[in-house]
Amino acid sequence: MSSFTTNNNVIGFKNILMVFLFLSLTVLLTSVKAEELKVYSSFGEVTDAHNDKADFGLGHRRLRDGDLMFSENGEVVGRFHSISTVINYNKETNIDTREYLVLVKLPEGTLWIKDVVEMPNKSLPSPNTKVSGVILGGTLGYKGASGTFDAQLSADGKNQVNVFHIFRGK
Repeated sequence: MSSFTTNNNVIGFKNILMVFLFLSLTVLLTSVKAEELKVYSSFGEVTDAHNDKADFGLGHRRLRDGDLMFSENGEVVGRFHSISTVINYNKETNIDTREYLVLVKLPEGTLWIKDVVEMPNKSLPSPNTKVSGVILGGTLGYKGASGTFDAQLSADGKNQVNVFHIFRGK
């Protein structure tokens, strides 16, 4: 009889534990608000630093500032500021690896984003190339934000289309 009671207690404990885990996950998932934000950016103004503009070799830094819109060719709602650094260059394939750090200033606040991209040296990605990165954090309305983003050139090649997948607490 005692072994039957022990088995029921174990089964009861497992059920209670499963209910507790299910409720904990439900609370956790409902406390995080996910949203998608699409922003268009111009190519902006470019300043080459560190190496000569023609060099684009290892360590080359490029600063870029530009406009942000919520629709293609729409009203300007913010600015972005980025710095890219060539962190690897393969002379045989003419492919470089660039690290980007970008500040995205929008009406609700700012987002800090980062990505690492491989592409042909001295070029922009083609419209078919999608790059992805991470949201490091934000300020004001984006305080505590995290998530990811995808970016690619618009079909006409005039803007960059950025889709932010933002996660923040309630």
